[in-house]
Amino acid sequence: MEYLDLLFCGSFIVGFHLLRGNAARKADKVEREYNLVKTAQNYTPHQLANELTNPKDRYLYSRFATQKDNMNELRGKVLLRGIIASDKPLTSKVDPNVKLIYSVTPKDPKIKVDTSSNRKPPDLAQSKVLFVKQFDLSDHIERKYSCQIQCDPKVDFTNILGRIDNAPKYKEGEGQVEWGIRVGMPMVVFGEVIFERRSKKLEVRVPEFFALSKSAILSKIQAKLTPLQLKEYIFLILELGALGYMCYRLYKLYKKSKKGEEQKMIQF
Repeated sequence: MEYLDLLFCGSFIVGFHLLRGNAARKADKVEREYNLVKTAQNYTPHQLANELTNPKDRYLYSRFATQKDNMNELRGKVLLRGIIASDKPLTSKVDPNVKLIYSVTPKDPKIKVDTSSNRKPPDLAQSKVLFVKQFDLSDHIERKYSCQIQCDPKVDFTNILGRIDNAPKYKEGEGQVEWGIRVGMPMVVFGEVIFERRSKKLEVRVPEFFALSKSAILSKIQAKLTPLQLKEYIFLILELGALGYMCYRLYKLYKKSKKGEEQKMIQF
């Protein structure tokens, strides 16, 4: 029975150790991501294009690498800020005067504007989501400079969704609910930026975060990091607890074995 207990303790120790290691690796990955965003400079498209054309900031230039298969391209992860623009925007279903790049409406048409659930963005799984394939992040000063952004549906947009209301036609209990991202609003994007040296064109094909500010992105990453660190701490406690119990059982087994040996010596 004692050896069976030791076997169970050993399996628990190994199991908790593996779970802790998995949580630690995930936490380390998210922490590196947090530090990458934290130390990243915040550029407008015009500023970034100028810096990469005439490199003065060695730290920025060190973040970009030339591609072996295309020497004309530089790629690196930075923060870009600008104004949302689109040649082919969506038209709001609530207000035709509002142009969007991302629209969320409930699948259930019975949901009206007076329900309390409409005070926060709806669950995307229960909603109809429309978005443009790509849009531009234009420079807020030099509007002719912009960065083309691919609209990846895997990226979470809910933190920058805004409620769309049509004030002149608003009546309590009437109208359709809509949340969206408007053309003309400011945005910060983090992801791998591709810079073409010849054309000086900027593009983000795989955006990782969309937000209204750098601090909002950091808060979002921190929200992912905290539970992973908590899991790592819990598994460490469980691992140490199982190890302590195993040591206790080994000590009891040693005492029992020693007592048995003493009794044998007395009998002889």
